[in-house]
Amino acid sequence: MNIDIINETIRNLEANNFTVHFFPKAADAVPEILKKLEQAKSISRGGSVTVDKLGIIEKIKERGMPFRDYIKREDRLPSLMAEYYITSSNAVTKDGKLVNMDGFGNRVAAISCGPKQVLIVVGTNKIVNDVDEGIERIKEIAAPLNAKRLNKNTPCVESGICEDCDSPERICRVISIVTRPYKDRVTIYLIDEELGY
Repeated sequence: MNIDIINETIRNLEANNFTVHFFPKAADAVPEILKKLEQAKSISRGGSVTVDKLGIIEKIKERGMPFRDYIKREDRLPSLMAEYYITSSNAVTKDGKLVNMDGFGNRVAAISCGPKQVLIVVGTNKIVNDVDEGIERIKEIAAPLNAKRLNKNTPCVESGICEDCDSPERICRVISIVTRPYKDRVTIYLIDEELGY
């Protein structure tokens, strides 16, 4: 991505109280993320193709870090109480906001409150101009691809675009726009690669 757009996004994120670390390649970011997690008393996660692709969860488990997954429904509430929470974001705006949409709401809840530290791992492919474009990105890219990945029976799996459906398997139920988190709570690992949806 254009370095001027990346730098503008980083400046605005930092002005909005996000801590940002930039990496040209994912391979450079992973050791830094793991180093940050070394001090954690408890770790959980939100669903993220990006985090999965980077193999971070496997490395956390290999190192014996205190990790609890969120996969079972009964683990979703306890995951909000983890000291450290790692996930990604559906969109990052150039003016320094995070835009996310969830099915259950556990990921957006954790980003908003609960865990002491939130780590967001995101590729520059998710940078958008503004909140409206972030929502559009979710409806046209993230939601349909995630519904397909999760084998959901929703219209977007076939059409490739959100149709604001009434399907019981709908994954678009809760939207969150984070504008100014508490300082030093949310760290973004911005990687200049196409990662996730």
